[in-house]
Amino acid sequence: MDFINGNQRLAELRRYILIIVNDQAPADAYVSYFDRGHWYYIDHKDTISQKNFELVSLFLTIMAVPGTTPPLTPTISVGGGG
Repeated sequence: MDFINGNQRLAELRRYILIIVNDQAPADAYVSYFDRGHWYYIDHKDTISQKNFELVSLFLTIMAVPGTTPPLTPTISVGGGG
């Protein structure tokens, strides 16, 4: 019972993304990634981590899309030109 209460308290205090690391493939993961013999995943019941993962993914997508307008270039005109 102490283990359950401790995990519930940890879940209440957490505000970001909880990544679970395991040697076995997750049966029911929201998202998972395998690297160097370990599985990294977000549990399918963890709505806080899911929402924050979606937000981080959105930020990365926004950063990866090139702009449609050229960057502003400050210029100083010299001479009369007229």
